[in-house]
Amino acid sequence: MMRISDIIKMGPQNDPDDKKEKKDTPAPSLLDKAIRKSANSTIEQLYNAGIDLLKDIFNKARQGRHLDNSQIEIFILNSLDFKAVTDYINQITDRILLGDDELFNYFYNYREKENYIYEHSLNVCLLSVKIGIWMDMNKSDLVNIALGGLLHDIGLIAVEDIISLPRKLKHNEIEAVKKHSLHSANMLEKIKGVAEDVVAAVKAHHTRLGDENFTRTLTHDKLQKMAQIIGLADVYEALTHQRSYKSAKLPHEAVKELIEQESGNFQAKIIKSLVENIGIYPIGSWVRLTDGSIGFVASVNKGYPLRPKVNIMFDAKGNKFSDIKSIDLLNEPHLHIESPIDLEKNSRLIEKLKQK
Repeated sequence: MMRISDIIKMGPQNDPDDKKEKKDTPAPSLLDKAIRKSANSTIEQLYNAGIDLLKDIFNKARQGRHLDNSQIEIFILNSLDFKAVTDYINQITDRILLGDDELFNYFYNYREKENYIYEHSLNVCLLSVKIGIWMDMNKSDLVNIALGGLLHDIGLIAVEDIISLPRKLKHNEIEAVKKHSLHSANMLEKIKGVAEDVVAAVKAHHTRLGDENFTRTLTHDKLQKMAQIIGLADVYEALTHQRSYKSAKLPHEAVKELIEQESGNFQAKIIKSLVENIGIYPIGSWVRLTDGSIGFVASVNKGYPLRPKVNIMFDAKGNKFSDIKSIDLLNEPHLHIESPIDLEKNSRLIEKLKQK
């Protein structure tokens, strides 16, 4: 069995080349205007632009889900603004390539329950790109994996009545939901401009390393990598978020479960990339240090998942600092993370954070 210590000992990987081409200016559609506006505004607005984009895509897909195969292709081609999709994924891919990790500050909390499928899809997209960068994927492949991550669950519209049930699913319901990846692939292959590898990776994002049809379904190394990255991002995102039938795990608990229970399902180098990029204490997660102070992780030091940079917000007595105090634990050998904090369960800290 793979252990966390084994992952850490493997050491850091090389960084990819940051010199990337600039993307074209978006066309002036409503969605593109929102996206372009967000480029000069806050990171939160950029994240929200992705949610709005996904809402539009899913709603249009819902409108056409009852059409037969001869009609659905025409419907999708006429209704989906695919340029808005490609402009958005190019923008967020460029940001992450340049080391801008602020989008991940919104990764761990669903702000509105009815948006969970959209936020899940966007989070899988972001995480897939991040892992792909650390695995030295080129810009073209990163854009493809971003597209696959963004739309990997669009086929869920075919089983929405099942996944919305407020209980654990029955066997036949689970089997029906499993087919959503096939539904997603069938829809994506009808969209002009979506690469065959994206369709194949989305179709196989639930195919695991030990499955009998793994190599038959995923016929070359790059395709296997794409499907496995999207699949791992999907699993991690689901573990760290609440569902109607389960509670969310803290990030370090999710990492532990991935290593202990999923190591046979994913290539070791991909799990390693997840641990190194997101970290055992990932960006945006809250922690208590050994001196009693409390803050959130601002960035992860590559190759040192236990020693991130932390922005301290509270002292040991719970008093909020007027200014954020930044600490790089890599340079503080006598200071460590004592424990993670589930902010959603700590109403006292939430109230203090709301204070000016």
